[in-house]
Amino acid sequence: MLNVIANTCLLFNDRSELGQHIDYNMEANNASSMNSFRRKSTFCELSNEVGEWYGREFDLERLLDAYKEVSDVFVPHFKRSYSMDLQDLDECQGKKEQQIFKMLNYLYADDKEKALDDLRFLGDSKRDILASWLGADNSNCYYALFLLMMIGVLPTYNSKKGAAVKMGETFRLLMDFLRRYGLQAPIDDIARDAPILTGFETRAKGGEEKLTRIDLIHMTYLFLNVIQGYSSPDAAFRFNQQFDLVFFDLEGIWTDSEIAGTRFWQFEELANGYYLHEYRQVSSDGRYELQHTQCECYLYDAPEGVSFFVCHPSMMKRLVNYQRADHLREWGDCEFSCDETPKTKQFITKIDFQPTIRTHEALLPARLFRVKDDAVYMAKLDRYPIRNMFPEDEYHLFFRGFAVTNDFLYVALSDEDCRKMSVVPTERQLFLKVPKSLDENLLYLTLSDGWGMCDFVQGDIYFVVPNSLLFYKVTRVEDRKNLGIEVVDTIFE
Repeated sequence: MLNVIANTCLLFNDRSELGQHIDYNMEANNASSMNSFRRKSTFCELSNEVGEWYGREFDLERLLDAYKEVSDVFVPHFKRSYSMDLQDLDECQGKKEQQIFKMLNYLYADDKEKALDDLRFLGDSKRDILASWLGADNSNCYYALFLLMMIGVLPTYNSKKGAAVKMGETFRLLMDFLRRYGLQAPIDDIARDAPILTGFETRAKGGEEKLTRIDLIHMTYLFLNVIQGYSSPDAAFRFNQQFDLVFFDLEGIWTDSEIAGTRFWQFEELANGYYLHEYRQVSSDGRYELQHTQCECYLYDAPEGVSFFVCHPSMMKRLVNYQRADHLREWGDCEFSCDETPKTKQFITKIDFQPTIRTHEALLPARLFRVKDDAVYMAKLDRYPIRNMFPEDEYHLFFRGFAVTNDFLYVALSDEDCRKMSVVPTERQLFLKVPKSLDENLLYLTLSDGWGMCDFVQGDIYFVVPNSLLFYKVTRVEDRKNLGIEVVDTIFE
């Protein structure tokens, strides 16, 4: 396997780099010249390093096994007639690109029979090969390897083409190709802008030429994970469930400088995350006011620390209208600085935000400092009028799932929910009774999942399952009747 790593320049861009890394002349020799113990120990160390580089997502031996398996299929069945070269996108190559898109669409389509009709240009044996990968363990790894061979980015397993050159250009061409695919992939519209690709570009900026082929495999693998995650409401639900929320004591006032200023933030802990309130003190005609923006913020456990996701207050309205909202979201990593105190060993005093995916202007500052004495800021909150900067998008999201039966979901309604739906409150608790037949994904919900009511202050009210991208307007009687949704005061099948 060391010879394959050297010949394909998988981990390093030429044999010289690999040789320097493992302290062995790989330009004049190959791994067969090593004694058995050194060969095994070198491969073991490289495997450990690959695990560290990619957060244990890649096992080098399994990756090489998949590489060989896909290559053995690609060479006799697809290479000659269906592969292309990203460097040369003429009319013929453009046709092949569309064929590759259709192959990927089949692999990720919710409706496999319909997608299969688009593969008529392939023979039965080739369609059977694609079908054999469906549902395989780590199938996205197979798809990533297959795709990169199909577009000429990755050599075949037995290749001896030599050094990997022009990696910066190859990286940019790959990002453009994946964007073109994302625009027509069988996924939810809000994921089409593929912000994860922007994240790759942000991280690689200035070091594109140092990227390696395994870097491109890993990026393509992560991109295809997102495609799979948003290929259906059920897939979106399972994709989002893999992220574990974490909570910290973030109460109090925060600023973006250790020097007092006119801009400050305040965290408000919720059942499933935080509201992050931003206030800007402004003056008009000698009178002060606080301009207020309320973002949603979520912290997740990550292999190397904590990651964050923050969204603009206008995002939810775009989601319920099934509009793209990638410019209103930001992903990244965060690092906490803590003080040792008698009360707690983890009193957070500073948060550094390192965005990995940003498609528009920043939603968060580079860092936040906890204010030790917040009396001045609390006085401003009491004294100055507060103006909501996005009143038309203001909403309240409450996960009030109350009961789950075989056929229905029940959401506990507040008096405000009832008022919005023109329902007269009673002495008994009222529930929104939602049939699971509305969508297959509703069958898998439990009381521990996030589902409930989203009420727009200047608009409609919805039953929502955000992780599955499901939004049902229930404002009017007609809305509910068309969906088979009822307001009841008793839970029954």
